[in-house]
Amino acid sequence: MNYKIWEPRIKLISLFIGMIILSGMRDIFYLGFGFFLIFIFALIHEVDYRTYMRRIFHMMPFFIFLLLPLSLRGGQGFEIEGLMFGLGIVIKACTGILAIMIIVSGQEEAIFWSSLRKLKVPAKLITIIFLTTRYLVLFKEKLNNFRKAVYSRQFQSGFTYKTFKTYGELSGAFIVKGFDQSEKLYKALWSRGFNGEMPIFKTSEIKILDLVKGFFIVGVCLILWFADKW
Repeated sequence: MNYKIWEPRIKLISLFIGMIILSGMRDIFYLGFGFFLIFIFALIHEVDYRTYMRRIFHMMPFFIFLLLPLSLRGGQGFEIEGLMFGLGIVIKACTGILAIMIIVSGQEEAIFWSSLRKLKVPAKLITIIFLTTRYLVLFKEKLNNFRKAVYSRQFQSGFTYKTFKTYGELSGAFIVKGFDQSEKLYKALWSRGFNGEMPIFKTSEIKILDLVKGFFIVGVCLILWFADKW
């Protein structure tokens, strides 16, 4: 029995419900326990911890600017209640990022989108999300290519008229190139008879182990929620 395989529909529903339950909690101890639970599932499903730490590192400025005003509320000195409240938000954010990584890992991308269709998510919405995520990645790659091309020509960043002129030229070229790529994409999809709906691929059958995992996560989160409220 392979414990790493989790049916995408059950995984999505159970983690989504679990995150909603955890978002309504305030106690640091129970939130930490919830994070530990999701972390164990992330280890089972072999989530790339380097990618996770990199995403948390990118969120660090937000966390710092969140904690400072909450812990120094009103400028009257340090407040432990404000700090605990801010730490709770940070733990929820870290848990949510980890849950999303579990949801999208462990299966092919096409299977994930097909699972959303079988959950009766509107086909047009799935297509919009798919194209957005796909071309955000391409946008980042093109941006890095622009950046490498500029710095290879000994460009030096700064706050001078020359640098702002270069930034403007690059932004204009990037927008024009993006518009041209979108036109090519539209014509390519139209020529292939694309009607706005992605094809549905066969997903795996729901097994007892999938249900056990789902009920376990939701059940533990509910226990933590009741313990937090009492």
